[in-house]
Amino acid sequence: MRGLRASAVVLSLTITTFLAASPSAPAAAGAPPEPEVTSLVTISVPDTATLEKVVATGADLTERVRPQPDGSIQVDAVLSEGRLAALAPLGVEKAGAPAAQKTPKTPKAAAADQIVIERAVWFRTRDGYFLSVEATSSAGPTATLSAAWRGRGGASGTVPMVPYTDAGAYLGHQLSTPRRSPTGPRGSP
Repeated sequence: MRGLRASAVVLSLTITTFLAASPSAPAAAGAPPEPEVTSLVTISVPDTATLEKVVATGADLTERVRPQPDGSIQVDAVLSEGRLAALAPLGVEKAGAPAAQKTPKTPKAAAADQIVIERAVWFRTRDGYFLSVEATSSAGPTATLSAAWRGRGGASGTVPMVPYTDAGAYLGHQLSTPRRSPTGPRGSP
């Protein structure tokens, strides 16, 4: 009987605890703000000193740094619109955005398509020599690029490159797969 009374007391305390406890209300005033949406954008900075200042702010930059004919530098960054606006006093702007006062130092070079070879690698496997190339064009993904090579013994070839985009951002052109060459580069064994 004593055990039955003890069980009844524990059961009544448990029921009272669950019934008396009110659900916690969410804090309305102290809730943290929703984080801003970030995206991969190409930014343009006026010079190397400004790029170093942007790095010092802790901005999330990629390794793709591209000097431009007018002396500015383009770099890919993961930024929110608010963060981009906060960097504007440093002279940072979204690449491709119209700038009212910006005039290139060399108008002819700015009008021409600028191609930067990001990476070009010959490599050898048991199946032979292969070529892998990555490049970017100031004309963006609409540019038509191809890679041409000349190997030992006069062997040569040309292959089209395809544009590579990620999350809607142009990252460059590349060979869709490394291309086999019957002979290696000049001077290879």
